[in-house]
Amino acid sequence: NVTCEGHMLSSGGCLWDFHISQSPELVRNVPMFDIVIPLCDTWCRGYYHFTHEHLPRLALVHGLLTAPEPDNGGPDIKLVLSHAPVGFVRHFLYKVFKIPHSRVIWARPALGKQVVYPMPQRCGNTMTHLLHLMRDLVFGQMTLTPKSHREGGMKQYAKGKLKLLFAERSKLSRMPRNYFDLKSKLMAELKQRVEFATVLGNSSVSDQIGNFHDADIVVGPHGANIANMMWMRPGAHVIEIASIKNGNMCYYATAGRVGVQHHLLLHSSGKDSHFTIEYELFRKHVVHAVETLETQMGDQTIHPLF
Repeated sequence: NVTCEGHMLSSGGCLWDFHISQSPELVRNVPMFDIVIPLCDTWCRGYYHFTHEHLPRLALVHGLLTAPEPDNGGPDIKLVLSHAPVGFVRHFLYKVFKIPHSRVIWARPALGKQVVYPMPQRCGNTMTHLLHLMRDLVFGQMTLTPKSHREGGMKQYAKGKLKLLFAERSKLSRMPRNYFDLKSKLMAELKQRVEFATVLGNSSVSDQIGNFHDADIVVGPHGANIANMMWMRPGAHVIEIASIKNGNMCYYATAGRVGVQHHLLLHSSGKDSHFTIEYELFRKHVVHAVETLETQMGDQTIHPLF
C-alpha cells in the first residue's frame, strides 16, 4: 500500500485484499530511493489477474525502469512489489520487459523522494488504452508484428493453412471429459485446411505470447490458459468453453478490446464440474471460424475494426 500526506492507495489493481499498518516502526530504517514505483497485490500470483490488472500499468513506467542506473549517472529507481514474484511474473519483468534485476524489490517498505503510482485497473479488466500501449511495447520487445490494430486493421491473410491453437490446462481442469475425442475428430476432419498446435499453461511466457500471436483460432476452457488472447492479432477468433452457471464477461471484454472475435461454447455443469460436449456443437464453432477466415483469405480488402 502507498501512503502520502495522510492519503492511502492500494498498490494493486483491486481493493479485495487491503491492509495497512499505522505502526511508527514502519518507517524506521527504511531505505530512501529517488523514485519508487509500487505494484501488485496478492492477486499477482494468478496469471490472469497479473496480466490484466497489473502488467499493463508497467507500460506507463517502462521508460523509467529501463533508464540508466545510478552507476551510469541515472536515478535510483525501484519497482516495489507487494510479494516475491512468482515464475511468470519474473519472466515478464526480466525477459519480456527487460527490467534490470537490481531495479526490483519486494515484501519490504521503501521510501521515495518521488512515488510514481501507475493508473490502477478495474478488477479483472484492462483499460483499452493501456492494453494497447502494453501490446505495442511487448510486440516491439519481441519483434512481433503487427504491433496493434492501428497498423492496418484486420489481418490480411496470406494464402495457406490457418493455424488453430488448442490452449490446454496442464491438469485438464475445466475441460470436457471427452476432450481428446473431440480434438482427434476435429483434427482428422480439418487436417487439409488447418495447421494444429497445442500450448499448455506451464509453457514459458514468451512461448505463450508467440503462440497466441501466431494463431488464427484459439480453442480452450475458461481460465488463465486463454488469458493470452490479449496477444492475438485483430481478426483472429477465440472459442471459450465455459459454464453457463459460472461464466463471466472478462475474456469477452479482452477479445473485444483487441479486435478478436469471441465465441462462447457453453455447458450446463458447474465451472469445475465434470461435463461432456457434443462433437457437432464443438465442430460448429470451429468450422464457423475457419470458414470466416478462409473467406477473408480470398478477400484482399482490409476491413478496419476501429
